Amino acid sequence: MMLLIPLAVGAGFSPARVAVTADGNSLLAVSVSPEVLPDLAAMAPINDRLAITNVARAGQTFRQMIATATDVDGAWVEGKTNILIVGEATNSIFNPPGRTGAQTIADCMEYINARLALHPWKIIILGTIPRNSYLDPVKTAAQGELDMLEFNAYMKANWVAVGAVGYVDMRQVGGPFTFTDTENNNRYATYYTDRTHLNPAGQLIYARFIAEMLAPLRF
Repeated sequence: MMLLIPLAVGAGFSPARVAVTADGNSLLAVSVSPEVLPDLAAMAPINDRLAITNVARAGQTFRQMIATATDVDGAWVEGKTNILIVGEATNSIFNPPGRTGAQTIADCMEYINARLALHPWKIIILGTIPRNSYLDPVKTAAQGELDMLEFNAYMKANWVAVGAVGYVDMRQVGGPFTFTDTENNNRYATYYTDRTHLNPAGQLIYARFIAEMLAPLRF
């Protein structure tokens, strides 16, 4: 099911010209992270003039996003510049069968290539944040962290070649999303609900990092 959330962006964006869609995992899904997109909508230079179509689902991997892509493809709005926020990698890495960093990169590229083959999306890739070994995954947090860092490093260096218009570095210097021990225990109560999913304070920062990427775009 698609969920529409009010959104507007600052100078250079117009509700007559721009549409925004979000696809990914529980860090965007309203069932687990209900504050992220409303927070994004409330931030300068966002002015509640557009709508995000949110097709993110808790627990899904890139393989599942590829298999169920009719939802995101159906969100395309003809006659507008369509921005697609893509937020996944962690479930691909941690959930069975447990993809490597390289395999997750390939899955992400397959997903993006398939979307671009149908429509000229303006794609924003979200980097991963630390997590722990939640719900008995196939990897420890420390093992999965190495794969997530590989994904982040590749996308940070190659987002243009991958076909995106931007990459959101969720691990940016000075930010709160750093992995400091074997199960992501450090500061979890400040920003996380369960060392994997974000509380309202964490969701606010997650949204702000996305907003900072969207702000300078001009279409």
